[in-house]
Amino acid sequence: MLLSTFTDGLEASAALLRQREGFISTAKRDNGGEFRVGFGSDTVTLADGSIRKVVEGMRISVADANRDLARRIGEFQKDI
Repeated sequence: MLLSTFTDGLEASAALLRQREGFISTAKRDNGGEFRVGFGSDTVTLADGSIRKVVEGMRISVADANRDLARRIGEFQKDI
């Protein structure tokens, strides 16, 4: 049951972030000067698991953004 709750929590977190952040395919500068892409991330998680910093002009797909979002939520939630 605990695993099910944790998994549901990951998806609930992802759904909330997708809704609040919206998706952008091309990197844009945020108010703090960082480039963001996907669902508000300053990183991209590639299919091979490597992580890249978002840079000007970078473009990503929805699949790339979802992969990065899942990785970041997993990292943040295990620390909470």
